[in-house]
Amino acid sequence: MNSSTDDRPEVLVLTHRDQLDTTRLAGKVIVVLDIIFATSSMITAFTHGLRECIPAPDASRARELGDGAADVILAGEKNAEVPDGFAHFAPLQLIKQPLADRTLIFCSTNGAPALTLAASGPHVYAGALLNRRVLCRQLLTRHTGQSVIFVCAGSAGGFCLEDFYGAGAFVCELQERGGDWSLTDSARAALAAYRHYDVAEAVVDSRVGRWMSNLSLDRDLHHCTQLDVVDVVPRMHGDRLLPEPPG
Repeated sequence: MNSSTDDRPEVLVLTHRDQLDTTRLAGKVIVVLDIIFATSSMITAFTHGLRECIPAPDASRARELGDGAADVILAGEKNAEVPDGFAHFAPLQLIKQPLADRTLIFCSTNGAPALTLAASGPHVYAGALLNRRVLCRQLLTRHTGQSVIFVCAGSAGGFCLEDFYGAGAFVCELQERGGDWSLTDSARAALAAYRHYDVAEAVVDSRVGRWMSNLSLDRDLHHCTQLDVVDVVPRMHGDRLLPEPPG
């Protein structure tokens, strides 16, 4: 809630998807972050010509969505294990697939369910460090006057440093570009985390980062630490992400 002395729209950071109140999304913009790896992988796939991405909460639903469809690639994980017949979930592994003009159906433990949960909102984007600048430009040019909620996908319903750091990176960029939002306490805390940690500490050395390193995914981890390197703005249209022209 805005204070009595500040009626500007807010920036709010949720530390995991279960905090998202889907009954109160009217007029708000949602940015879902799953740095390791779901949204980073989806964004990277779009840079390789992907037509659309359908997030699925689990492998069973992904198979249902892909049954009988042409030009479909199934990818994803459950607790970092790749389901039988699915492409790998990490970004540099995923782009080994022929993605151009294809539909990607992507399931994951945290990020894909967060996107499906948020999909009832009027404006829902997939964010990562990779597309921070272009997505912030979208927020500044197309959503002036609307509150923004950064949803950290988290891990098994809990806090993840890399997603919180990513939210802070977005808050910092919005501030530096002169965005006229009121920062909630959670947004201020995320901004402080972004300023305190370097990207390797926050992503590579996070709990999930160390887990992925143990799975020999170091190159994928370092790929996800890159700031502002792609101009892809994936936005939910119904049940799927489509690349939107940058604002």
